[in-house]
Amino acid sequence: MFDQQLRWKCDGAPTVKIGTIEAQGGGPEIVMVFYRPNEILVLARWRSDAVSADFHGDFYQVSGFRLEEVGKQATFKAVPAVTKAFGDGYDGLLDGRRVTFPYKNAASIRTRLRALGL
Repeated sequence: MFDQQLRWKCDGAPTVKIGTIEAQGGGPEIVMVFYRPNEILVLARWRSDAVSADFHGDFYQVSGFRLEEVGKQATFKAVPAVTKAFGDGYDGLLDGRRVTFPYKNAASIRTRLRALGL
């Protein structure tokens, strides 16, 4: 169970740390990475099948990182508003009820961000 370190590597340039997707009970799986102007968006998933838990299924999180340049050094900053826009990403059985997280592809994530003006 490890955090996922996200890094950006371009030919001939040094590797730049984008950010970290933290382990939450288990290690995250990076499902998808896509881009918007000056932003990287990441969809991560954690599996939860613990017998003692009130949730069984997958938990999703959408994270955004904005490219900023400090001098000639490229850096990425987390965009908390992106994660907040998608809320808890439960997809499975939560307290005995079936729940579905609707943002599991780039098109649905882009549509949600546009609707919120983000």
